[in-house]
Amino acid sequence: MVEQFLATAYVAHPYRRPGVGWESEISQVSATEATTFHEKYYVPANIVIAVVGDLKASKTMPVLERYFAPIPAAPRPEPMTTVEPPQVSEKSVTIREATQPFYIEGYHRPDYLDPDDSAYDAISDIFSNGRTARLYRSLVRDQSIAAEAQGFSGFPGDKYPGLFAVYAVPSPATRLKRCALPSTKNSTASKTKTSPTPNSNATRPAPAPTSSAASPTTKAWPIN
Repeated sequence: MVEQFLATAYVAHPYRRPGVGWESEISQVSATEATTFHEKYYVPANIVIAVVGDLKASKTMPVLERYFAPIPAAPRPEPMTTVEPPQVSEKSVTIREATQPFYIEGYHRPDYLDPDDSAYDAISDIFSNGRTARLYRSLVRDQSIAAEAQGFSGFPGDKYPGLFAVYAVPSPATRLKRCALPSTKNSTASKTKTSPTPNSNATRPAPAPTSSAASPTTKAWPIN
């Protein structure tokens, strides 16, 4: 479902593809192609190493050098230049499966270098961080229409403009459309009000923290 969600939210950017590719692509990749890809992208100039803990540089650096120094140097791969075009209307996708209903909804947001990045972090904490957050209180505790509700920012990544997304697991006998995010109903930043039905998943405009407005995205859910 998440694969279909991202494929609907994006039309050009690589974020629309699964991290390892589609099954039809994986099954046709040759050993030569895989080796060529590895030699091009898995090079020292394209590696970031993070070391965390109570460490001493005098002991840590020799270990890093032992494992990474033998990797041959190579040019850094050319940067990704594809820019996702603006989404101008709501999108939706429905997946019909004999499974637990699941609702996910997202909004386009800037990358982590944008001045509003910290605003999205704050929104995520206030809106959906834990059982005291507004989303959980509304859908799970007060209305009892969802068994779980959570939100997250920077999906599927934040190096490039990604998504601010929320999901909900509906309670038994709850129609999926009741889990639609209510926060945009009276939003002055959004002129499109979404009313998804149990047979649709929608993408819609979202209220933005400041001028770099979040733009329409995608909703998705499987239907029993």
